[in-house]
Amino acid sequence: MNLVVQQGGEKIGLLCGSSDRGVVFSYDTEYLGSPQARALSHSLALRPEEFSSKECLPFFSGLLPDGEMKRKISEFLHVSESSTLKLLEALGGECAGSITLSKEEEKEKEYCAASLVPEELPFESKYRKLVDSELSAMVGRMDYRPLLIGASDLRLSLAGAQQKLALARFEGDWYLPLGGSPSTHILKPSRYPYPDLAVNEYICMQVASLCGLPVPSTEVFLLEGTPVYVIERYDRTLHAGKSLSIERIHQEDACQALGIMPDRKYEFDGGPSFPQIVSLIHDIAASPILGMRTILGLAIFNFLAGNCDAHGKNLSFLYPGQGKDGKRSETLAPLYDLVSTTVYEDLSSKLSMKIGGEYRIERIRRNHFLTLGKDVQVGRPYMEKLLDTMILSVSNALDKIALLAEIPMMEPLVSSMRLQLEHRVRQISE
Repeated sequence: MNLVVQQGGEKIGLLCGSSDRGVVFSYDTEYLGSPQARALSHSLALRPEEFSSKECLPFFSGLLPDGEMKRKISEFLHVSESSTLKLLEALGGECAGSITLSKEEEKEKEYCAASLVPEELPFESKYRKLVDSELSAMVGRMDYRPLLIGASDLRLSLAGAQQKLALARFEGDWYLPLGGSPSTHILKPSRYPYPDLAVNEYICMQVASLCGLPVPSTEVFLLEGTPVYVIERYDRTLHAGKSLSIERIHQEDACQALGIMPDRKYEFDGGPSFPQIVSLIHDIAASPILGMRTILGLAIFNFLAGNCDAHGKNLSFLYPGQGKDGKRSETLAPLYDLVSTTVYEDLSSKLSMKIGGEYRIERIRRNHFLTLGKDVQVGRPYMEKLLDTMILSVSNALDKIALLAEIPMMEPLVSSMRLQLEHRVRQISE
């Protein structure tokens, strides 16, 4: 089987399955000759030669869900979890970033549709409005139909292990994207055994925002008593005119950029470390100093908030294209998947990325952050100031969030996070 890889409606390459070489990728010759040609990934530089499975699978596998969600989707489709091509065939119409994939024999139809100006396509052929009862039913079916797999004319893929829905919202109403049409928001309902997880993530994202860390717009609402966390997609731009159109913005996560398979996302398993992320920022970002400050601030925030599951797939880069002045515009993407995992006693307290050589969050001391600063060539005074600033910012942010406790389950979570913050401040003051 071969899959056509498209970006913005343009064919950029072919993902092929072969009996002797496995899955391989090659850029389209015509695309390579275009002055607008840009590499699909930091790990897949433009070249006429074919990319081997080892070289290309980290990027393409990284477009798919992982963990339990991937297993459930594979079971529903009667496809092996290891069959990247077949899973991308079923799900690759709407991926993170600007990539879409379709079967090679469908390419003429796909190119024809893609060549149309978005405004020329009937809105009804791209989106279907949902009523509240339909949305509730979708949430109720998530355990055995992740990502709405099997729904008619629906092809979408979202990386990660947590259950989620990708929908579009126009003028306050929810719509189901059809035929690979772009979504605008991701919805993550709380699920057993963590009924407050949606509220947890909302609080952490709000606190991060109040601390000056870049995050997308988020909210939480109740759907028949179930908290649903909503995040606006940063890799989509809505253009309002005579009719609506949504632009896909290319992105990739740190594992994809480094050529690391998604099942190796934890540093202990060979995934990215903070120094590797900082080095990657210097290689990719147009403003590396700003990106490095964000990463160091995030490391401190995750420690204070008790987020032990911040791994390499939770950090991404945006590639919005050249600016009007011709300068580079690549940037670290807004932060996402910020959750206080230590409020749940059954979850591991082992950090996904070491801080100053230490994995166990309860063993982290001030000197570990100073070592981290040294590892990324940041001076002690800078790291000391950033650490103290983040401690004060998180404390003040929790005070502000506590005053907003209008959402069920919020008050006990904020109280728990406050107690953990006080404990961790004592930890790094010893």
